[in-house]
Amino acid sequence: MSTRAFLEVIALDVEDAVAAQAGGADRLELVTDMAADGLTPPTGTVAAIRAADRDTLRKQLDGLPGLDTYLTAGAAGGVDDGLPVLAAEAARSGEPGYEQRIMVGGGLRLDHVPALFAAGIDAFHIGGAARPGGWDGPVSAAVVARWRAVLDEAGAVRAGAV
Repeated sequence: MSTRAFLEVIALDVEDAVAAQAGGADRLELVTDMAADGLTPPTGTVAAIRAADRDTLRKQLDGLPGLDTYLTAGAAGGVDDGLPVLAAEAARSGEPGYEQRIMVGGGLRLDHVPALFAAGIDAFHIGGAARPGGWDGPVSAAVVARWRAVLDEAGAVRAGAV
């Protein structure tokens, strides 16, 4: 029975994390102050590392056949938390790893649409938002029609037709 050995690398900052991942690390241990045997890093460091492992992933997937869209909320906490990430990724459209369309979903609400359109995002994914009775209830044609109308209006405004 042969199994691949597991490699964990200590990363003190974004550069360490990117280099460790590029070198084949299976997992990172994020720490600071190694003179004190490693302490928990500040949340800003962790956030920066997550943003750089996200960019690296996009670049690794670049050019795969059939990959034309990323469905994402921008953050594990949903669209509310992910709006800055989504806007930043939309701003990179056309760069290597960022040619694919971004489709936003995961806690998406109608009030997110104007900011997302303003950022250049024009693909949306709804599940629970189309079900007024929650996941135990059916999709509502009226709710889907409301989404369609809001998206069509936002698209017309962006195109300068309104």
